[in-house]
Amino acid sequence: MTRSVRSLMVFPVAVVATLASATAAHAQVPPNVEVMIREAARIGNARTVAAVTEVAKSLYPDQAEEIGKLGEQMMAGTAPAIVPPPPRIAPPVEAMIREAARDGDAQMLKAVLALARTTNPQDAAAIDELGAVLLAAAAPPPPISPEAEAMIREAGRIGDATTLASVVKVAKSNHPREEKAIEELGAKLMGEIQTKQSEAAARAREAERARLAALGAFDGWSGQGEAGIGVTTGNTDQVSALVGLKLRKEGLNARHNFAAVVDYQQTSGKLSRERYALNHGLNYLLGEGLYVSTLLGWERDKFAGFARRFTESVGIGYRAISRPGMTLDIDGGPALRQTLYTSGRSENEFGARASLSYRWTLRDGVTFSEDASVVTSDGSTTLFSNSAITAKFSEVISGKLSFNIQSETDPLPGRESTDTATRASIVYSF
Repeated sequence: MTRSVRSLMVFPVAVVATLASATAAHAQVPPNVEVMIREAARIGNARTVAAVTEVAKSLYPDQAEEIGKLGEQMMAGTAPAIVPPPPRIAPPVEAMIREAARDGDAQMLKAVLALARTTNPQDAAAIDELGAVLLAAAAPPPPISPEAEAMIREAGRIGDATTLASVVKVAKSNHPREEKAIEELGAKLMGEIQTKQSEAAARAREAERARLAALGAFDGWSGQGEAGIGVTTGNTDQVSALVGLKLRKEGLNARHNFAAVVDYQQTSGKLSRERYALNHGLNYLLGEGLYVSTLLGWERDKFAGFARRFTESVGIGYRAISRPGMTLDIDGGPALRQTLYTSGRSENEFGARASLSYRWTLRDGVTFSEDASVVTSDGSTTLFSNSAITAKFSEVISGKLSFNIQSETDPLPGRESTDTATRASIVYSF
């Protein structure tokens, strides 16, 4: 046992013995009492000074007032009893807890405190004390700043999903501490926009169905007339002309497509191309993009070797792409062909036919189109393709640049298998 500890143990006994042996009573504080009180004050423990003072006052009641004043004087100059600090938390653990509290997420802070208590059971009390202080100070996530909220709500009011998404992205970038609240508000407004758009689309579909249902046999037709003329002089004199007509009707349960074309060319005074074609296609709509397709076609092309050819086809079609600015229809099925060749020979063939029709609006007023078909029977195949770009000059007048391919895999002797033509023409829409 150390010397200072032994002194503290002996000190109270000595004080009592000394005070008990004192006999002189006078108005002044007895010298031995004063020595004891001052010694207690020197140790620096206010509790000891108070205890010594009370004992002295009981032994010297006549000097109790003076002893009390001395004791108060001495206690005023002593420090309070030192209370041992709470057990210290390991610095890495405390840093982990304070970092969790810095983000203001109370649930995350509670999880970190539970982990710290589990891994440091000897510091559980100190961890709980620190956790209580930090949880009390933890604030809820900050609300959206007024300027950011006003900007997001205005974008939602406009009703454009792309604009709202862009505004939310900018708001999150400018207010990173409000990111969660901004995302929640943006998601809420986006849901409202999508709901309104869905309702508007449903109303539009119902209105369109009602309009189509009310159409008569001669109502609802639209069409295009096309004319192109070319003249070449010099080493080669050539005159070409193309006249075409297309009619289309969208009904509630069916689509009608009618097309007629006259293709004529004269080279050096001699006829070098003369083709006539007439087709009618009917698509009976089944729903979900499916339809039954039928085709009746007639054509005449002496330079390809036939005086006339009829084609009849029936099959199943599907609208593979249907979105604003782009559509793709494909169909196929069995086909019959009756051909009268320029030689006088005729053939009736059973085969198959497939076709596609593609439309793509490149930008407002400019459209790319592709119409292609293939008919095959008994080893003979006919391929037709027409690619075109059409640009509007006005509401009814457009310019068209097209490239046409027609190929016969089994042409008559002396005939080329493939004919191509590139043309510029004027289109009138009605």
